[in-house]
Amino acid sequence: MTNNRFELAIIIVNYKTPKMVIDVLNSIKLDVANIDAQVLIVDNDSQDDSVTRINEWITSEDKKRNSD
Repeated sequence: MTNNRFELAIIIVNYKTPKMVIDVLNSIKLDVANIDAQVLIVDNDSQDDSVTRINEWITSEDKKRNSD
């Protein structure tokens, strides 16, 4: 079993607020870019398009980061 240790762990709980989660992710991305951080997003069974929208944002950010 691997013992992962991070300088910072952020847990974001979502319930039908994908825009708010994306806003939070945008607001912290520069702050956590140069530290050993883990960001966990937990969806509380929103049953809307939250998971899709958040995943699309993450995929888009990954593509931007990998193209730099």
